[in-house]
Amino acid sequence: MSEPQLPLNVEAEVAFLELAMRSRGFTPNADALSRVRRMLTGTLTLDAARAEVLRKYGHGPQRDSAG
Repeated sequence: MSEPQLPLNVEAEVAFLELAMRSRGFTPNADALSRVRRMLTGTLTLDAARAEVLRKYGHGPQRDSAG
């Protein structure tokens, strides 16, 4: 028998993750926090989040120069 899942307080989770990142010397930007928020609410999948990050930093899908 599994335990009932507690409702997720998205803003509290985002704040916790931001604090954890800052405590390790990282400064998350608005894009990163938005991405986390969308993942926690289920509007963004892990694969889609990875693709966003890759596109943002210029590592999107490689295109064949032959066409």
